[in-house]
Amino acid sequence: MTSEEREKWLEKRRTGLGGTDIAKIIVDAAPPAKRIGCYRGSIFQMWAEKVGLHQPSEYTMSDAARRGIQLESYVCGLYKDYLSEEVEFTELSSVQHPDRPIIRGTPDRMVKAIASGKTWGMDAKTRRYKKGWGDHETADVPLDTEIQCRVYMEIFDSPMWDVAALFSLDDLGVYRLFRDKELGLQILDVAETWWETHVIGNKPPDPDGHEKTRELLAHFHDKPTDELRQATLLDQQLHEDLIDIRKRYKELGAEKHLLENTLRGRIGDDLGIKGIATWKQGKPRKILDTKRLKAEDPEIYEKYLVERPATRTLRVMGE
Repeated sequence: MTSEEREKWLEKRRTGLGGTDIAKIIVDAAPPAKRIGCYRGSIFQMWAEKVGLHQPSEYTMSDAARRGIQLESYVCGLYKDYLSEEVEFTELSSVQHPDRPIIRGTPDRMVKAIASGKTWGMDAKTRRYKKGWGDHETADVPLDTEIQCRVYMEIFDSPMWDVAALFSLDDLGVYRLFRDKELGLQILDVAETWWETHVIGNKPPDPDGHEKTRELLAHFHDKPTDELRQATLLDQQLHEDLIDIRKRYKELGAEKHLLENTLRGRIGDDLGIKGIATWKQGKPRKILDTKRLKAEDPEIYEKYLVERPATRTLRVMGE
């Protein structure tokens, strides 16, 4: 995908919800046990993009997403070889649902069996781990992948959707999901409600724990006043919860270090313990001695200083 093609694709994304967007919404609201193997992006960032407050760029793409795009054609080729019948692929750009214009989909490939004329869709995935994925040739895929496929089945009125997942260069898993129209329509209803509430209604979703959300909140509120407002009951409860979490986090950190050091002592001079852990010797690192540089050549030091914008620091009282 060229930079121009990507910009057009991003522009279309801002005018509706795609399969991955809808998957984020539903996964975010799902219980932890249902999120296994799912990618959890920032819902807050997605909202900011949809209402025009944040401009995504090539540089915000994750390494995993970039790797998936680079390997897409390779995975599709493996999938074509896997099938027992001869097929032809069609690549499509973003397509609207015929009756719900804010619902969009960009499938990796539409598939047509040459002999029978039967058509369906497929998506190519690259994953480092199999967590959340079931046995090959089943419908047991992570929730975000399932939601994405069910959205596409509704858009394209397709009876089934395949997922070709590459876990390593020689480990391809092919999964097949069949259409459940009632479930598919429920998913689209959830998406349209979210759009009406948060995009049309311009209501920010609740902040999530994603780092990008922290960055956006700091960007949106970068000119604070000097006033301290009175705490509400909700503020007080949030404060108590945060103090408790930070205390437990600190205690768990100390316990973690204790267990790690105990294990190091058990390994001793060995490389490690089979099936348990290794303790390898790292390579020496070279770092720039900035204090010495500043003292001996302040002109060069000043020349290469880069000023970063000021950020707000959250300090919680009572810790």
